[in-house]
Amino acid sequence: MSASASHRSVLRYIYNHNPFYVISAVLMLFAVRSAYGTIEIGSINCWIMMGVLAGYTLLLAGIGVLIVRWGKVWEDARSVLLLLLLLFLGVSVSMDDLFSRVSQDQGLLLMSGGFLFSALLSEAVLWGAGIRLGVLYRIPYHLFLALFYAAPWWCSPEMHPRSPAELEWTLFLFPVVASVLFLCLWPAIRGGVSYVKSNGTPWGWPWFPWIAFGMIAACVAFRSFILCLTFGPAGPMWIKPISG
Repeated sequence: MSASASHRSVLRYIYNHNPFYVISAVLMLFAVRSAYGTIEIGSINCWIMMGVLAGYTLLLAGIGVLIVRWGKVWEDARSVLLLLLLLFLGVSVSMDDLFSRVSQDQGLLLMSGGFLFSALLSEAVLWGAGIRLGVLYRIPYHLFLALFYAAPWWCSPEMHPRSPAELEWTLFLFPVVASVLFLCLWPAIRGGVSYVKSNGTPWGWPWFPWIAFGMIAACVAFRSFILCLTFGPAGPMWIKPISG
């Protein structure tokens, strides 16, 4: 193989297996964590942090649609779509501190706005990329998004004052509700291969759509951990180191 042909082969591989979307998202999350991780809880300007994450999520979603429409690069599209799920989680986590400071009406508006942002952007990406996701998958997916945003509103002691014992049980309910939502996928599972046939992608069952729901399962575990850190009465975030 000539040097020029080898060079074109490498460029084609990078174009079709682009790792920079993942690197970009990781660096964005790391930058946000580094910028706000050392600031005292309660003094963080979460509106800015949430806006940065939402803006980056919009940009990545647009790139995902374009690489499918123009480039038909489904390997990259898969990475982008999974990263969007992670960023939706990041946007919901960025709201946690706000739920400890805003009024009840503002909390409801914040929760509704976050969910609508994620739900409408998800639908726009599916429509723009020509991906057909059946209603038996789509309904549980949107319920998971709603759970990510409703959980901090419901767990917040400022939104809903509770005793420490009641708060711990409330935090425990989050993974329980998530488990029930996974059971809601049973009708789609029974549909098997035929239910995802002609889905508009080169992926077949079980890769479509179970990689996405696998990512959601990981997000549920991480979200449960973060809820305990933020709202738990004995979470590590509230334990002050003993000075010597």
